[in-house]
Amino acid sequence: MKIIALLNKIANGEEVPKKIKLRAFELKRTQSSNFHRLYVDDDGMFFPKDYDFTLNDEVEIIEKPKNIKKLDENNTKVLTNIIENRKKINEIIDYLDYLKSKGDE
Repeated sequence: MKIIALLNKIANGEEVPKKIKLRAFELKRTQSSNFHRLYVDDDGMFFPKDYDFTLNDEVEIIEKPKNIKKLDENNTKVLTNIIENRKKINEIIDYLDYLKSKGDE
């Protein structure tokens, strides 16, 4: 997403990401009041100081990974081997969610 698109979303009151990365700088959204949403660096600056950027520069959206939706194991209309495959897939999903939670600690 380009900076200009992000600023347009902010101006229009649309939902925007909580964290972004602009080149090597990670910025987080804060609310300075009920109607202004700004991205600040660790020093509280709107965009890092001494940074020369253009409105066409790209920002990377940094979001916490979402959990994978599990498959329905109780669907009796499918064949038994498909149900077993779903159970194995759900075990893999559980393990991946466990590994992600260990990485957040």
